[in-house]
Amino acid sequence: MKKPALEGHEILFRYDSAFVLDVPLIEVFPRKVLGIIGPNGSGKSTLVKILSLLEKPLSGSVVIEGKAIGGGREALSVRRRFSVVFQQPLLFNRSVWENVATALKFRKESAESVRKKVDLWLRKLGIEQLAERPARTLSGGEARRVSLARSLVCDPKVFFMDEPFANLDQPTKENLMHELRSIIKESDIATLFVTHDREEAAVFSDTLSVMHEGKIVQSGTPVEIFSQPVSPFVADFVGVKNIFPAYAESNLNEQNIGLGSIRITAPTDKVGPVHVSIRPEDILLSRERVQSSARNVFRGRITHIRRRERTFYITVDIGIPLVCLVTKSSKEELGLKKNMEIWMLFKATSVHVI
Repeated sequence: MKKPALEGHEILFRYDSAFVLDVPLIEVFPRKVLGIIGPNGSGKSTLVKILSLLEKPLSGSVVIEGKAIGGGREALSVRRRFSVVFQQPLLFNRSVWENVATALKFRKESAESVRKKVDLWLRKLGIEQLAERPARTLSGGEARRVSLARSLVCDPKVFFMDEPFANLDQPTKENLMHELRSIIKESDIATLFVTHDREEAAVFSDTLSVMHEGKIVQSGTPVEIFSQPVSPFVADFVGVKNIFPAYAESNLNEQNIGLGSIRITAPTDKVGPVHVSIRPEDILLSRERVQSSARNVFRGRITHIRRRERTFYITVDIGIPLVCLVTKSSKEELGLKKNMEIWMLFKATSVHVI
C-alpha cells in the first residue's frame, strides 16, 4: 500500500468560544478520496484549513510525504503543491481559458507549457468548447468545472474540496462526480473532500471520517459507516431510520434483545443497555406469513406512508414503529395503505447493535 501523501498528527485547535478541535490522526492517500462528513460546526472546515496550512494548530503537526512541515517559507513552498476548491467558484472576469491559465502564469511557466496544460484540462473536464466564453456567463455546473480545471491544471499532490457539488442539479452532480473520480484514480492526487451531504459522501469517497464536536468519531469505508455506525449520533447522522434504546441479554437466549414491548434476535456479545439500528432497506413486507430463514417475523399495522422520488418509506407499528423502504412497484403489488395489517420480517444479521 502506498504511503500517505498527507497526515495530521495530534492536531489540537481552540477558539475563544471554547470550541476544541482534537484529531489524533488523519491520513490522505494518493489516488484515494477521504470524505469528511459531519453537521455544521463540527470542525470540518477548520480541519481543512489546518491540513492545507492556511491555519496553524495550537499543537500537532502536518506531515507531507513523511516530513513534518514548519511555518514561513517552508509552508508557503508546500502550499504550492496543494489546490483548494470551495463551494462557490471564485472566477475572474476573464475568459474560461484565461481563468484556467492564471495559476500557471503566476508560476511563470512557458507559454507553450501553459497552452498544453490548459487545453488538456479543458478537454478532461469537457469544457473545451467554452474556452473563449466569459466566465461570468457560465451556468453553475460549467463554472464548477472551470474551477476544478483551474485547480487541477497545477498538478497538485493534495487536492482539498469543500462542498464542491453543493447547489448543483442531480444529473449535473452525478456526471461531475463520476468524471472527477475517474480523473483522481488516473493520477497520483490525494483528495480530501468535505461535505454534509451523506449521499455525496457515500458515492464519491473511498473512506469516510465522521466528525462531531471537533472529533473524528468514526472512520471506515462508506459501507462500514452506513451499515455499522458505532454510536447513536453516527447512526442518526448517516440516516439510519430505525434506532432504538434496547437491552441485550446473553446470546444463549433465542430472542436476545428487548426492544420496547417486543423481543428480537441479533448477533452480539454485548450484555446490558445498548442501542439497535435496522436499515429500512433490510426489512421485507408481505401480505402473508412466508417461510423464510429470517429470525425476526412480526405482524403489524401501517401507520404512515411517505413518498421519496421512486421509493416509499412505510412505517409499521409492531409494538415499536419500524420504517421500511419499498419501491413504487412493490407498494402497488402489495396494495399498501394506511391502517392495513402487514407481515414484516428481517434477518438477525440486519440488526446492528451499538
